[in-house]
Amino acid sequence: MRKRVLSLICVCGFLQAEMPYASIQSLASIFYSHFDSFKIHSRPLFARSGELRVNTLNNGVWVNEEFGFLGHREVGDALKTKDFYNNLSLGVDTSVELPKASLYLGGMVDIVAGTSSSFLYQGSRGNYALGAYLTYFHTSQFFVDVHMKYFYATQNVIFQNSSLSDSVYGGGNSNFYLGVNIGQRLSTSFSPFLPTFYFLEPSVSFETGYLPAEKATLRDGISGEMEGFAPLGVKASLAFGREWNEEFRGSIKGGVALEYDHQINGKIILSDGGISDPIKLDKRNDFRVGFFVEADFILNPHFRFFFRSNSTFSGKINTLYAMNLGMRFSFGKVSQHKLHSQENIDWYQERLQ
Repeated sequence: MRKRVLSLICVCGFLQAEMPYASIQSLASIFYSHFDSFKIHSRPLFARSGELRVNTLNNGVWVNEEFGFLGHREVGDALKTKDFYNNLSLGVDTSVELPKASLYLGGMVDIVAGTSSSFLYQGSRGNYALGAYLTYFHTSQFFVDVHMKYFYATQNVIFQNSSLSDSVYGGGNSNFYLGVNIGQRLSTSFSPFLPTFYFLEPSVSFETGYLPAEKATLRDGISGEMEGFAPLGVKASLAFGREWNEEFRGSIKGGVALEYDHQINGKIILSDGGISDPIKLDKRNDFRVGFFVEADFILNPHFRFFFRSNSTFSGKINTLYAMNLGMRFSFGKVSQHKLHSQENIDWYQERLQ
């Protein structure tokens, strides 16, 4: 026998309902998870393309492999779910020299595959994205990064442990993402006697885009629709790290981030065809706290490697754990005026002379 509830706790208050509880939970959870794809594509500059500072060659190709686990806290009658995803990114860029600065122009391709699970259903997702970015690096270690993406997101759900068993929900839609990341590395001055130093790196990110409307109908006749919406998020982070330039060059840093999303879903309406009053779920926002660790290693002018690990908590949607590993290969013409700039001096070689 299908479970029925007399009331549904919503953001807007108490509403009377006579719809199957499993159907309400499932549809609300599926619609809420629409924001997951947007969040997966929300990555800072370092996690996306690695460390771009002190790069003397003007062209680059990079590859990045990321995997992570997302978790949803139970809100109202949305199921508590856990998601796993794997994201492979390939990119290429070139730099243009400006007075005391470098301007990077690049493009990228993303392929995302993942799964989701709850008590009532198992699901799979796929994302295919094309992106472009423009990054400005000043010799003072100030940077501005603007990146945008178009991604096509698919989702398939197989129900279990409920009256909806063996039913499959599937769909795909076009989405857009736009992000701006601004930061500044504040370090001690370079000196032949100080090849290793500590630094602070505050940064702030702004994100928006568009996620279209979604509709779904289950085999028991329960249907739902979520309005399209434009997410708006702000992230502020502060990292503390150490940079060295002795036998080899690299850095490691760790920090804390505060993340706020003004909207993580559109307005949702659930209906059983007029038998009961429609159920309306309002738009929600989210706030979370995160921690991250980043490291890069410059093997030589051509090869450099990077690593990032992060997690968040206290939000409705959290990154339980995510890690990405990447490699950048640089080639092309040497920027002559950079070779002897203060930020590119190899202090280890200077001591040997």
